[in-house]
Order: sequence, then structure tokens, then C-alpha cells
Amino acid sequence: MLTDLTLTDGEFLSLPLRIKRLARLNLLVGRNGVGKTRVLKAIHGLPQVPSIWVDCHETPLGCEYEACMGGAALIDEIGYFLHHTRMIDLWRPWHNVALEFDLQIFATTHSWDCIKGFAAALQDNDKVDGMVIRLERDGYWNAKGEMGAVLIDEDKLPIIIRDNIEIR
Repeated sequence: MLTDLTLTDGEFLSLPLRIKRLARLNLLVGRNGVGKTRVLKAIHGLPQVPSIWVDCHETPLGCEYEACMGGAALIDEIGYFLHHTRMIDLWRPWHNVALEFDLQIFATTHSWDCIKGFAAALQDNDKVDGMVIRLERDGYWNAKGEMGAVLIDEDKLPIIIRDNIEIR
């Protein structure tokens, strides 16, 4: 499992990115065009991390994840076209798959409802840790010449949800 991630600019990213702490479940958020999908593609290209690209409409069943045990499942635009009332149910099976196959989940979303479902599912399961990672590449980060990663762990996430603090 990746505990931190350093990606240099190159084929996938226009700016380098350092994330100093990763969780078992990682939800990438940020503005359109910030590079969420590019980060997934870069992780998919890491030779030391066996990974599988998962269709955003797929419900995890299990057997296909054996090939990348100890690696990563990458899901772009998770929850896309899913009704807001089903978002917590979207995340619960991924908790089980992550534990059963020792997988680290990396997903992207634009959906506030998906973020809320992610937070609620984390509150229900103390066996899996989760992190929302807001990617930024303007202002302060652009001046530093890198992409920024603001980490919102599962302890801070309920406050973000309760107060409707915009993190997308």
C-alpha cells in the first residue's frame, strides 16, 4: 500500500505532485481540469503498484481484484449517474473489497453527494481509513511550481459535511 505519493511532471502531469499521507480509501476532488484523472493514470503507470482500472458504474464483486492484491483499484468519476440517496451504499462494498484483497482505492468525483456518502460510510466502518484529497494548481501552489494536495482525513470530514464547506 502506498503511504505517500510523489509524481513528477511529465507524461501525465504538468506540475509535480507530493501527497505525504495516503489512506486505504482516497477520494480525489478538485476543479475541472486540475488533474484528478491524470493522477489516476500516473498511479496506474507505476511499476511497483499493481493496479486495475474500474468502470465508474461497476459494483465491486471481488474475483477480478485477485490479480492486483496489495495494489490499487482506480475509479474515475465514481458515483456518476447514481442517485444521491444511494451514495453511501456505493462506498460500503468498496470497503469490503479493499480489506479482502488488500487494495488501496483511488477514486475521483465532482459530486458533493458522493463526498457525503464517502464520509457517512467511513463513519460506519472503523476498519478502513479514508481521506479526501483536494487537488489544486492555482495561486499559492502555482507560485511554488507544483500541484497542491489538501488532505481532509476522516476526523475532519464530518465537520466539512456538517458545515457544507465547499471542497470540490
